[in-house]
Amino acid sequence: MTTKTHLLATLIFSILFFGLRAQESITSQSIIVKFKSSNISTNEVLEKRNFLNDWRLKGQIKKSDNLTYHYGANLLRLTAASEKDQLEMLNVLRENNTVEYAEIDVIGNAHGEEKVVPSDNQYYKQWAFQNNGNIPFTASKTGADIEMEKAWKIEQGDSNIVVAILDSGVKTDHPEFSGRLWINHSEIADNGIDDDNNGYIDDIRGWNFADGSNEVNDDSGHGTNIASIIGANGNNGIGFSGVDWNCKLMVLKVLKNDIGYYSWWVSSIYYAVDNGANVINMSLGGDVESQALNEAIQYALDRNVVVVVSMGNKNSDNISYPSNYLGVIAVGATNPDDSRTTSFFWSSVSGSNYGEHISVVAPGNFIYGLSNKNNTEFDTYFGGTSQSAAFVSGLASLLIAQTPTITHKEVKELIEKTANDRVGDQKEDLVGRDNYYGNGRINAYEALLVNAPIPFELKEEDLLVFPNPAIDFIIVRFPSETELIQVFNSFGVKVLERRNNDEIEDSIIFDENGVFFVQVSARGQKVSKKVVLL
Repeated sequence: MTTKTHLLATLIFSILFFGLRAQESITSQSIIVKFKSSNISTNEVLEKRNFLNDWRLKGQIKKSDNLTYHYGANLLRLTAASEKDQLEMLNVLRENNTVEYAEIDVIGNAHGEEKVVPSDNQYYKQWAFQNNGNIPFTASKTGADIEMEKAWKIEQGDSNIVVAILDSGVKTDHPEFSGRLWINHSEIADNGIDDDNNGYIDDIRGWNFADGSNEVNDDSGHGTNIASIIGANGNNGIGFSGVDWNCKLMVLKVLKNDIGYYSWWVSSIYYAVDNGANVINMSLGGDVESQALNEAIQYALDRNVVVVVSMGNKNSDNISYPSNYLGVIAVGATNPDDSRTTSFFWSSVSGSNYGEHISVVAPGNFIYGLSNKNNTEFDTYFGGTSQSAAFVSGLASLLIAQTPTITHKEVKELIEKTANDRVGDQKEDLVGRDNYYGNGRINAYEALLVNAPIPFELKEEDLLVFPNPAIDFIIVRFPSETELIQVFNSFGVKVLERRNNDEIEDSIIFDENGVFFVQVSARGQKVSKKVVLL
């Protein structure tokens, strides 16, 4: 829509006289009345309500609306049945010598930051997303979380993004994974034939590299917990919420009783890459260097796949492979008070590994998730850098969903540069990058905010009215996004309305002098200005 002239006034003139912007309020059919007397007796109140009762009898006041008298402020609130009735009531009240003022009861909107709070009934346990500082079983700190609620307002994921979970398997029949498991559409289920010639028969939902089968169910619970952190269905009223509510989860079983051969890991990496994974989560590690494992990791990175690896849980600087391989995102763990986890709840001699190769840290202790035992168990929690890595993998998938052309290097850089620095023990969490917290604790909101589209904001200065005061006509300039233009006189009577598909003049001529209110609406926002015609 090209720039043209638009005019709009508002019924809320009692508010606009004080210069408030109209996009911050919505008019209603209610009225606030203040009486002049500071000490109103019961009889006087009843007397004043008599003319209101007349309006009730005429149906001008909604019968369901209860009149409320506030003794401290001498205020009365009533709701008209229609805009016409409201205007009449306003005029009568303003002419009554017992009334100090009568005005529209405006509905204002909050000025806080918008968030998305999922409806999942176990969500309150997920301190990593919303930490209120009241974790019952350990020290906690308000705000020691990844700001997920604000992040979900920006991005909730894309079903075209695939996260490969190299772990102990997943409870595939859990309702929280319904519609979320990756399916190999090139394979025909249960026909005993390798239809896509990839070397794996009937690999409909990934592959079990530990047993050489297509059975990928979880035997320990670790993989189910990791998968639920990354991608449990969110905002569905049950269970927990994953970081990403829409991505597909590729289940690759590479652990049996929580141990696995490097060869299983290597094979699963090639499988994940060749079958379209965008992110690979490796919440695992070994103590020995491996060229084969390194080459597999580089194979993934060369094909623009993000690889996220846990640092290990020995509270030492001993390397857990493949966390130190060039290009991966190596993740350490923090507690609910943002301190580095120096002992997980399950062992006093455990803790988050550290070293020169650490990228970031993320919540990793007392992390609730889905159970592999049944679909109604929600009291299971894990602790480890495994869980921390899962949060980062979920964030990586959201970043790719937000910007499909982003590279794995850019994902890593974004997560690192937007992490919160100096949140933990000041002896370890030094200014800038350090060997204990890396670049800091991840912040999903800040990471997604970098490439988020700039939100449209209709500002008062976008509505230009001149001359003002004016004689005979007014010129108004407004943004191209304008959808509606209206003009009201000081009595709240609409004298003009134009929509964006109407022909709008460059100037408006009025036959009478007076005060008018010009209002422009665009993308659910409004701005208004008072104009005077002499």
